[in-house]
Amino acid sequence: MTVSTFPALRSRGRHVSAAALLLAVLGLSGLPAAACEPVLAVEDGGRILLWQAPGPAREVVEGGCAAIDAAAERLAYCTRPAADTRQAVQLNVLPLAGGDAQRVHAGREGDAISEAAWSPDGSRLAFILTDARFRSHLMVVEPGSPARRLASAANAENHQWWSLGWLADGSAIGVHDMEHYALIAADGGGVRESIPLARMLGVQAEAISSTDRVLPSPRDPTVFAYTLGVPGTARFRQAMHEPNTALFVHDRFLGRGKNLRLSAEHVTVVDAAWAPGGLALYFSGYLDRHVNEDDPFRVYRIERSGQGMREQAVSITRAADNIAIFRATRPFERFEGMTVSASFQKGILETPSGMQGFLYWLSDYRGLIVPGIAVFLVLLYNFFAWDAVGRDPKKGTIIPLFYPPKNFSPALVHYIHFMGWRKNAWQAFSAAIVDLAVKGLITIEDGDKRKKT
Repeated sequence: MTVSTFPALRSRGRHVSAAALLLAVLGLSGLPAAACEPVLAVEDGGRILLWQAPGPAREVVEGGCAAIDAAAERLAYCTRPAADTRQAVQLNVLPLAGGDAQRVHAGREGDAISEAAWSPDGSRLAFILTDARFRSHLMVVEPGSPARRLASAANAENHQWWSLGWLADGSAIGVHDMEHYALIAADGGGVRESIPLARMLGVQAEAISSTDRVLPSPRDPTVFAYTLGVPGTARFRQAMHEPNTALFVHDRFLGRGKNLRLSAEHVTVVDAAWAPGGLALYFSGYLDRHVNEDDPFRVYRIERSGQGMREQAVSITRAADNIAIFRATRPFERFEGMTVSASFQKGILETPSGMQGFLYWLSDYRGLIVPGIAVFLVLLYNFFAWDAVGRDPKKGTIIPLFYPPKNFSPALVHYIHFMGWRKNAWQAFSAAIVDLAVKGLITIEDGDKRKKT
């Protein structure tokens, strides 16, 4: 399965597949791609596919505006009538465990349903309905009850809303009209807060478009991820002739000055969704080196801190009770690689004991033990060497000496006294000459008088 066939991403919820559950029973719950990846609902040309790495994607229904509840048990989606394939007029809920889809709302002629999102506890389903006059309404529906309107767009110039998302505590639903981000009370109390997008995102108002998404974190009601048009690389501009799209994180507690860009300059983000727990995001997009491919789209995961971006392009196969096979789903490019990890429940492997355990311990920590022993031996040698020849002699009674030390020449006494040569050593040289003459080893003649000493 190649994820490059997925041009748009909608993701909510978490689901442990049968294969992942089997691996957990076998003690392979640490396999990151099987047991920890959420279910992604991917829209592809009017089809909705469910995909959880590392398994293949499967088509479940035709439609759009897909949303999965927090337990990954129900899929909400919109359907279009045959007479006009551009409009989505019905909202349905499909049980993922099996069963028929249930229609929860039917729009009027000319209505369109653009986005849907489940509440954090899965008890309510919110959606944006745009009527025939192109005015958006925020609707919410509960199982067994008709849909009710919470609020309607009232912007004087733009009556449409985009980017539907629930706050983490389920108290409000967020939408934007390209000028303001509105937090609408989920209990029907109307617009609770209206935040200028330019102030929130730290850009000029004209830089915001309807394709920019603002996504409340499922973990922290003060944190939002958002997409925004930015200048692309030279390769991107040459191929696309339009601005790039980047992924950011905004924390209302810190303010816009601390907005963090997650995606790198060479990455284009098309659509994004938070992972359950709010510590990472998934997005569909492509890298600059893929921009000229017929189908450049892939699915990526990135940490909230902006670290650890990786493509979801690996499969895991259980070959036996104690064998897991990791396979890349596409060829590696230059400088690419695959990292795998597996953890086991305690007791799956027998712990070595006795001499074998001790040898294994030495082998595991040889990088610390061998250098430590070497340092100890060097210190021990230096101690004995210092003790043998490096100790200072014991101090005795200090008395004046009227003669130079035995076997010390005048030149040597000069060097020791001044701790070096003084006046370019001429004084020491002169003293050495006189000393040699005193000892009768040389003669000193004084000019034309030719005196001998």
